[in-house]
Amino acid sequence: MKYNVKTTASAEADILRSFEWGVQNWGAPMAKRWTIQLRKRFKEQLSQFPLSCPLAPDQDINEPDARQLIVDRYRVIYEIEGSLVRILHVRGPFVPPDSDENGVDK
Repeated sequence: MKYNVKTTASAEADILRSFEWGVQNWGAPMAKRWTIQLRKRFKEQLSQFPLSCPLAPDQDINEPDARQLIVDRYRVIYEIEGSLVRILHVRGPFVPPDSDENGVDK
């Protein structure tokens, strides 16, 4: 079965913050390459095998069946609804302004 992978507005905001963090730390060309690679990797994995990833240990995201995919130092938090995989958050070394130092929403 092939799954359709969609990102939520929250996940897009996380990816944008990660890109901005990357620009500051690596420069714009490397940050752009990384965000393209990140998207490619989670879409490839989750469009084919979304059930292969474990449940997310932090259930504070109000999604009891949320799963996580680890991509290098990033956690891609998602849920599965039928043939749809919805990316909820992307957590990484950047710390979103509305989160604590562990990247968890306040």
